[in-house]
Amino acid sequence: GRGRTGRPGRHPFDTIKVRLQTQPVLAPVYGGFGDCIRQTWSMEGASGFYRGLTSPLCGMLVFNAVQFMAYGQARDWVQTRKHDLQLTDYIACGAWTGVAVSAVESPMDLVKSQVQVQVFKRSSGVNALYFTSALDAGNQIWNLTGLRGIYQGLGATLLRNVPAVSLYFGTEQSYPP
Repeated sequence: GRGRTGRPGRHPFDTIKVRLQTQPVLAPVYGGFGDCIRQTWSMEGASGFYRGLTSPLCGMLVFNAVQFMAYGQARDWVQTRKHDLQLTDYIACGAWTGVAVSAVESPMDLVKSQVQVQVFKRSSGVNALYFTSALDAGNQIWNLTGLRGIYQGLGATLLRNVPAVSLYFGTEQSYPP
């Protein structure tokens, strides 16, 4: 893979990274990377490192299908107008693909990160975890805020994915076979 945040292969370190990035700035929960690992282990055991994993694990099936379908359709559409594709054509097809995959990846990342950071609710005095699973998190977010809530963060996902996927497909496809 292209090593993007949220891919299943990034756990358990993704959980630690997200927790460190989202902890309260003025009252940090963790003293650093090692402390986050120690606290996660002592409070949640091994499963704590894999919070939110089901979201990218299941979501990547859809992500990959959308990615290659969108890229193939974009390339086919451009090829009907031009027979010889240039580097800029591959980059443009990659940009369209970045938009399409953002529609899948944005909710996937949201659910994953919400499950990973619910530990802060417990450390602030809330007795129970708010989400029982990634599916529960997605359902609750949808029920409370609808489509707008599920897609919070979409703008940032687009800003990351459009250039990244453009470069990926632009460099991948522009080389002769």
